[in-house]
Amino acid sequence: MNLNLFRNTDSICGVLPDMSCLRPSRAGCERSGFTLIELLVVISIIAVLVGILLPVLARTRGTAKRVTCSSNLRNIGIVIETYLQDNDEFFPEARPIPSPFLPYAYDDQGNLLPPLYEKLTSHGIPEPRNDNPDSVYHCPDDDDVFILAAMSYQYSSFIYGQTLQEMLGRRFLQRMNLDASGVMVMSDFDGEPGGSNYDLEDGTSVPVPKRHFKRNILFADWHVGYALPGADVQ
Repeated sequence: MNLNLFRNTDSICGVLPDMSCLRPSRAGCERSGFTLIELLVVISIIAVLVGILLPVLARTRGTAKRVTCSSNLRNIGIVIETYLQDNDEFFPEARPIPSPFLPYAYDDQGNLLPPLYEKLTSHGIPEPRNDNPDSVYHCPDDDDVFILAAMSYQYSSFIYGQTLQEMLGRRFLQRMNLDASGVMVMSDFDGEPGGSNYDLEDGTSVPVPKRHFKRNILFADWHVGYALPGADVQ
């Protein structure tokens, strides 16, 4: 046996691998993870982000509903425009809001007028049902009126049974210098800020909240605009 192999430690170190890497390190045995303070900081950051995002998401949902509501009015306006072409430009004779809401509306012979959707059914819009939220007559932000009347919108009592030219010929509109873009045909049927009570045919009333900050309005030139709370339109 060649004893020089055991005496020459330098050659052993040169041949054998460095075994120090196989010894457990104290640093390697230390626990890795969040401290309590770090965890609290992370939770605080998440809470702040949630507090910022939730109102933004709520506003986004509200805006989306108002846009859908506006689109519904525009589609109804297209059908009313078709109705005018087939009826010598006379607007449909219909009550402002269907039963069970008041007021009633009557024609010149004293007959009770039907709801607007009955007049428009033959022009392409199916008659609504209050259990069908996909109806064009339903505003997605309406949880109160549609379930009772199957319609979320009110029809202007100033214009039904007339032509636009007759309406614009009224003196008070001429004094206001209004044209078709300022004459209301339909709008959201909702309450004022803080809510409003509306009378029903059975003598009771129902509270209706303000649906949108900006009330959607279909005008006689067929654009859909809006009115701020308290604004007066014809």
